[in-house]
Amino acid sequence: MNTTPVCGRRSRAHLKITASTSTLALFAAILGASGAHAQAAADGPISTTEVDAIEVVGFRQSLNQSSADKRRADQVVDVITAEEFGKFPDQNIAEAIQRIPGISMERTDGEGDRITIRGLEPDLTRVEINGRSTLVMGNVESPVMGSSLAIFGSDQFSKIEVVKTAQAKDNEGGVGGIVRLITAKPFDIDGFAARFSAQGRYNAYSGETDPVISIMASNRFLNDTLGLLVAASYDDRTRRSDQTRSIDGWLPAPTSQTGRPAALSLRGQTYATQFDQQFRFGSLPRTNLDLTAQYRPITAFELYLNANYAHEQRQESISRVAINTARNRPFIEGHANEAGTIDYVLVDQGQFTFQNRGLNRETDSYGLTIKPKWENDNWIVSGRLDYSLGQQIGYDRRIRSRMNRNIGYDLRSDPKSPVLIVPGLDLTNLSAFKIDKNLNEYGKARSSEFAYQGDVTRKLNGFFTEVRAGFKIRDNRVSAAQGPAEGPTNFTFADAVSPFPLNDFFKGHGSADFLRIWPYVDAQSFVDKYGPNEADARAAIDPALAYEVRYDVIAAYAQTSFEGQMPWADVRGNAGVRVVQTDHSGSGWENFLINGKKSVRAVESSNSFSNVLPNINVAFEPTAVDGLIVRLGAGRVMTHPRFTQINPTATISEDDLTLVRGNPDLKPFEANYYDAGLEYYFGNGNLVSVAFFHKDIDNFVEPVSYVEAYLFPGATTPEDVRTTTYSNGGEGKVSGVEFSLQMPFTFLPAPLDGFGGIFNYTRLDSSRALATGQDVEIPGNSPHTANATLYYEKGGFSARVAYNYRDTFLKEQFGPANNPVYVEGQGRIDLSAGYRLENGLSLTATVAISPKRTATNTRASRTGSCCTNSRTGRSPSASATPSDAVNAAAAGPAAAALPPYSRHRAA
Repeated sequence: MNTTPVCGRRSRAHLKITASTSTLALFAAILGASGAHAQAAADGPISTTEVDAIEVVGFRQSLNQSSADKRRADQVVDVITAEEFGKFPDQNIAEAIQRIPGISMERTDGEGDRITIRGLEPDLTRVEINGRSTLVMGNVESPVMGSSLAIFGSDQFSKIEVVKTAQAKDNEGGVGGIVRLITAKPFDIDGFAARFSAQGRYNAYSGETDPVISIMASNRFLNDTLGLLVAASYDDRTRRSDQTRSIDGWLPAPTSQTGRPAALSLRGQTYATQFDQQFRFGSLPRTNLDLTAQYRPITAFELYLNANYAHEQRQESISRVAINTARNRPFIEGHANEAGTIDYVLVDQGQFTFQNRGLNRETDSYGLTIKPKWENDNWIVSGRLDYSLGQQIGYDRRIRSRMNRNIGYDLRSDPKSPVLIVPGLDLTNLSAFKIDKNLNEYGKARSSEFAYQGDVTRKLNGFFTEVRAGFKIRDNRVSAAQGPAEGPTNFTFADAVSPFPLNDFFKGHGSADFLRIWPYVDAQSFVDKYGPNEADARAAIDPALAYEVRYDVIAAYAQTSFEGQMPWADVRGNAGVRVVQTDHSGSGWENFLINGKKSVRAVESSNSFSNVLPNINVAFEPTAVDGLIVRLGAGRVMTHPRFTQINPTATISEDDLTLVRGNPDLKPFEANYYDAGLEYYFGNGNLVSVAFFHKDIDNFVEPVSYVEAYLFPGATTPEDVRTTTYSNGGEGKVSGVEFSLQMPFTFLPAPLDGFGGIFNYTRLDSSRALATGQDVEIPGNSPHTANATLYYEKGGFSARVAYNYRDTFLKEQFGPANNPVYVEGQGRIDLSAGYRLENGLSLTATVAISPKRTATNTRASRTGSCCTNSRTGRSPSASATPSDAVNAAAAGPAAAALPPYSRHRAA
């Protein structure tokens, strides 16, 4: 097969086999080399100087290209190219980005999902694809702003930039920073190039192998005036997670529950209000498509077009068993440890629940950019039209059996894996478990954005090298609706039970009495047979739960760039100001409950605010030290409040005298930031850097509750109601230092000169004041994060070992029962080794080693003594095949094989 080299590279075919405890891949590049991996963004390169496409071959060369991009930049930015994360055994884009200093990642069911920059939660990070807003609706019930990255395939991106200080021309919305995902462009590829790859990803947690397929092709036409690039990928993952959780927090044991003699000593001690165990497994196929076109009929004019589409189909089965100890029922007996935590308790007539769910959700993300640009020696004039759309449609089938009986828990054998206690429970009598809830809930959420932008740049001679100005108009809308359809409940588990689908729940962890099997109902099959079906669910949407929120944003900026010489240093940088005017409106419903009767009333809201965002970035290159750069940056940034927090929909009960609503009057997040850093580039590919940063943040949002007078419909006198809503709290701050070292060991004698190393470490400290005046941490902040990589490349052979660590962090301040929720720190090791033959065929093995279990804690502080409430199986990809013996046990005939679930364990 004849192909044209890409950026001067020889066409190559690749075969990659990856084998590990979490991944087994087969990669075959049949049609030649991939496109260049150091492409300019759709909005232009990082610096003000145009850069030709650069050949990138191998891990070491891609590191060199990343450091070169960082060095040229006129703002604080870190860069990673496709060759780097393409060789890491990372599952997705988020897991690649976390290797950048100052970056942390949040996982969803074990898979990398959203990004935290310098200790600020993902909702404060702006994510773009080629300068366009990225919209991914991650949750039908509560759409979030922080864009999920898990849906995007890594093969379609040529470069990622993480921007930590702003320029006036940058889009607002990233108080934490901006993640720019940049796809390849056909004019940066020399002629025709194509690539095909196929992988089989193996996961040891499940023993399953999943396919990953991608293809990319690029070529030029019409005498090189037209370039087209098409990329597509398909990734089908099986997922599984096993969990134990304390899902409603920990509370002091009240007097009403500790009146019996055996429970008096427990009064005021902290106990878990609800424990559960659950597993979830299923499939997660994803499809990505990307199309890029460039048309340049004359040197002075170019028309750029980019369109992409990402689709995810989530199909999961979830089975859960739970106990509820907080229904004001008396404690029979119990035990508290020295820390004041009740680690064993038995409750009289608590609540016991079996619940099975079948989840089917489709998530789509669309994007389109059209950008004409005209340029001559003195002027650059450009415009762009962007359209982004994110939507999720889903069905949630729920089958539940709930009863009141004596229940409890015991943490003394293993606090990470609680033993649930239900004295006298007979799991063989399936007819005793009556189905009391049969629901099929349909939900849909949609977010769209039209953006119109114009920019003019005037090139100058002298110290000021250019002046540019522009505007951007954005129309962003979010809407959501949902509602459950109810089905028949005249069944018991004897009518509905299915074979238990796992034979290794929690992979052997936990004590001998830990529950590992329970009656299981396939909710999908049950609903298909007995209803309500999907048509019933769609027809049951409750209009009173529907709402729409709209942001209309007009932004204008002016910016100048400068470059010159001082007696002691060369200096370059930029300074400017961005002014943002925001008008937002919302519509929804007030839902009333008066004397047991429901009614609704339409409600609308509106608010507006303006923000002035100045910034400056300066880079000094002292003449006395070649390769040294001193960077300074300062400015102001903003992020709009979450849509769900300004949603005007309200639920109002005259019977209970309560009111729950959003707050359309919330102010946006704002922050002043200050950066100072040193970067030293020496030799070929060597870099050592240190950066200090500080941010002062205003207008954090927090839930509040207070009493206010409210006039109910038809009433003449206001009544005092307990209102629960959101409010802007106090100020916050985050400070930290980043250290990074990148060095190929070329100073060593051959063949040891093929070694090289990368290391970075980030130390963060954060705090914020609540409306009550209490100082707490900022969610998403890990005090310590670190990455270390040792690699070797020589004579076709390559090997690498990489380690990533993230310290314990606060996930949310107001979790269950308004307790803070922490995620425990963990590390991950990735190993890879490969050999490339002379004919271009390469063979690579990779291994990913991550914690077998991760933990989420609900406790009063980072160092608090209580109380671990979640353990999740290591891998997001799994589907176990149960044995016949376990199937029979779950179905009933072999019930003797069940664990001693009904055992009453004394204090």
